[in-house]
Amino acid sequence: MKVAPIPPTELLREFSTRYHLCLAHILHSDAQQLAYYQGRAVAYDNYVILDNGAYECGRSVPFELVLEVASKVFPQEIVLPDVLLDSKETILTACEGHKLIRNFRHEWVFIDHPMNLMVAPQGKNLTEWLRCMDALINAMKPDTIGIPVVYEKMMGRGVLIREVIKYIGGDKFYQPEIHLLGWDGDLYKLNCYARDFPHWIRGIDSAKPFYYSLKRNPMLLDQGPVRPRPDNYFDLQEKDFEPDVLKQNVHLFEATASGSLAYL
Repeated sequence: MKVAPIPPTELLREFSTRYHLCLAHILHSDAQQLAYYQGRAVAYDNYVILDNGAYECGRSVPFELVLEVASKVFPQEIVLPDVLLDSKETILTACEGHKLIRNFRHEWVFIDHPMNLMVAPQGKNLTEWLRCMDALINAMKPDTIGIPVVYEKMMGRGVLIREVIKYIGGDKFYQPEIHLLGWDGDLYKLNCYARDFPHWIRGIDSAKPFYYSLKRNPMLLDQGPVRPRPDNYFDLQEKDFEPDVLKQNVHLFEATASGSLAYL
């Protein structure tokens, strides 16, 4: 499983991998982040996902803004709009975004890399979520199914991963990949996912290794309660972090996502 760490701006170069998830509204207001991901999108063997900010904002930022940023970065993948926990609005906004992106994709003919689409189904329960996924797949055959982290606690460990695999597993002509949008910090669970679904889950993103390492209360990922991402997260400076804890947390995240927790 590939990992996409989400570092604050000052730590981008030190801690990024070749697999990236960046937020359109952050790149829109942060020239340093914009320039960095412009470089990553054209670098050999790098993969840049441009996210719509729904997790941070409750719903996708205006998709016109996402496309404006995309026209400067040329990411390999764009997350279509979604609205947290709202199946109907997610279907509506994703389909509207899909229409907008059709013309946009034609402008990329000269670019020698793909521009894939990810959808992030939503719903207040399993039935709604699955119906939302079904509607989005039938409407646009996305390249990737994104599973938002909020559903891990709501629906139980790995439920949605297994349901997605069951849905698409029997179709030899349509095989989208899975990306885990965020991580709840459970090392054992992530390690199991990496071992149990190595051919299905392409990657996962998280900022947890970083903000768990802040000097004001540093802790390893396998210790203590879940904590929220700070509001000023992307403005944090290198001096704000406990360096030894940060290196260990990044290592824990990457090793666990590879399924090698037993060897730590």
